[in-house]
Amino acid sequence: MSLRKAFMMFWLGGLAVFILAIGLGLAIVADGGPGILDHQSAGTAKAVNAIHAAWGAAGQTSLAKAAMMADLVFIGLFGLGSVLGGWYYWRTGNGVVAVLGMLALCAALLFIVTDYAETGAQVIQLMRDRGGDRLAGLAATMQPIKQAAFVFMFAGIIAAFALRRVLGGPALD
Repeated sequence: MSLRKAFMMFWLGGLAVFILAIGLGLAIVADGGPGILDHQSAGTAKAVNAIHAAWGAAGQTSLAKAAMMADLVFIGLFGLGSVLGGWYYWRTGNGVVAVLGMLALCAALLFIVTDYAETGAQVIQLMRDRGGDRLAGLAATMQPIKQAAFVFMFAGIIAAFALRRVLGGPALD
């Protein structure tokens, strides 16, 4: 399989799983309860335990587990797709396109590490049905780093794709 095909397969597959994870996350907060983002930023065992209690009372614990499992799959697929996409544009691009590819690749590696740390900490707490100050603190610390890395890798891939088109070359060779 070519680098381009692998990039597109993992990147687009990751986007599809991301949409699923968002849908599951939105279903959790449909009746005004705390969501996955609240769990990510909780920061303390006490806050995590309150979120778990709210999910339990609303019958949403299984939905929260499904959303977090979808998030784990998304991180792997989209993260790998973004690494491959960054590598693809770095290797096949010229000038700014190559630089964007390299930056997207670096941001993707940072995203994978920080999002797996964040989501892993969340999953451990949810499966134990008990918050932990260290795990909650880890998730809360990783969240803004992960979000910035996501923006940079996503924007880098899109910008490399668009710039290559604007410069007259094929966006995907």
